[in-house]
Amino acid sequence: MVSDKIKYRVEQKVEQCLRILGEFYNTKFNMPKIVYEIDSEFKETTGAHVVFEDWELHFNPILLVDNLEDFIKDIIPHEVAHLADLKINGVKEDTKNRRLFHGTSWRKAMEALGVPANTYHTFDTSSIKPKKSVSYEYKCDKCGKLKYLSPIGYFKTDPDDLLAHEKCPKKGNFKFIQKHGKTKKAEKID
Repeated sequence: MVSDKIKYRVEQKVEQCLRILGEFYNTKFNMPKIVYEIDSEFKETTGAHVVFEDWELHFNPILLVDNLEDFIKDIIPHEVAHLADLKINGVKEDTKNRRLFHGTSWRKAMEALGVPANTYHTFDTSSIKPKKSVSYEYKCDKCGKLKYLSPIGYFKTDPDDLLAHEKCPKKGNFKFIQKHGKTKKAEKID
């Protein structure tokens, strides 16, 4: 459980980052909703992630409590930079139409916050219990071969897009079929 004292520190850091980025972008950002759980499509060891459509910051409560100073220094600015970058610049994509969440505009927001633009944490995650595995099934539209993606691979791919199947003798593509496994809320950080 995240104490009120920790929640207060998180809120103060979020507000500070929003003020700095508001000056950087010459705009005012509303305070996002702060949620102390990680959505099920992310790994349990994810430290935090953003739900842009709902203007939310999600923090892994276990990792937050165990690594509070690192969250204050690095993780919270990282996630607030995502919110601001998405609000100002929208979703960027690379030449293969994959979402670029850690692109140049996000790195500039991190620079404005005075924080290194790291994309991974190195926290001890041994206290986090793994959740049941979730996978996403794709099937080649020509030869029928199946392919499974992890939640991370799935969320880097638009489920309506065909995935190239270079080894298919009939020049087919993988098409999303279904999701396997239960989803439930778990603690994470992105």
